[in-house]
Amino acid sequence: MTKDDPKAGAAVVHLAGLQAWLLPARALWLPDAGCVVVSDVHLGTEHSFQTAGMGVPVVAFKQDLLRLVALVRLTGAARLVVLGDLVHRDITPTVDEQVRAWRADLRAELLLVRGNHDRQVGVAQARAWAMDVREQWDIGNLSLMHAPDPVPGRYVVGGHLHPVAILAGAADRMRFPAFHLGEAGAVLPAFGGLTGGRVLRRARGDRQFACLPGRVLEIPG
Repeated sequence: MTKDDPKAGAAVVHLAGLQAWLLPARALWLPDAGCVVVSDVHLGTEHSFQTAGMGVPVVAFKQDLLRLVALVRLTGAARLVVLGDLVHRDITPTVDEQVRAWRADLRAELLLVRGNHDRQVGVAQARAWAMDVREQWDIGNLSLMHAPDPVPGRYVVGGHLHPVAILAGAADRMRFPAFHLGEAGAVLPAFGGLTGGRVLRRARGDRQFACLPGRVLEIPG
């Protein structure tokens, strides 16, 4: 494997019969479906902080957009699926302008499964950003949603909860974005660079994978 191989550092699992790659970039790659899936990008978080009087530089916003373009190019995905909270709150002129420029560079279909932060993304905004907006998207026996609420007879893939894993050493404890896989569904880590997170309670049989730099590591139960 080379550094440009999407499998490098990834963990492979099967979700409802579909092969899925858990990527260190905090993304789920479904090669058979030709799509890469992320959740909770929260574009414009810095702008919300600035509006509140906090001098947060607009760095993570641009980096997140570049990471999404790199992710699509790395996997060769024909479609990028965002499981909610593409934007954080207000779509300012700056946010709109930068997302339009990013959309032109993406070179893939864009599907937003609407999240609780996306309520202002209406028909006009979806058209301007050349994306399809839905409340849920099904692939085989998978149901892709924002909030990972159970769906009878379906395996749900969602986000919203921003799961993290804690790795503890002799003197240090570090938090990393994590994938949380359960019997009836999976929760993706938050993709955005300015998102918090929390440790989810693990039921018997649940699996947790931490996104370390360049590597996905399964955390023993």
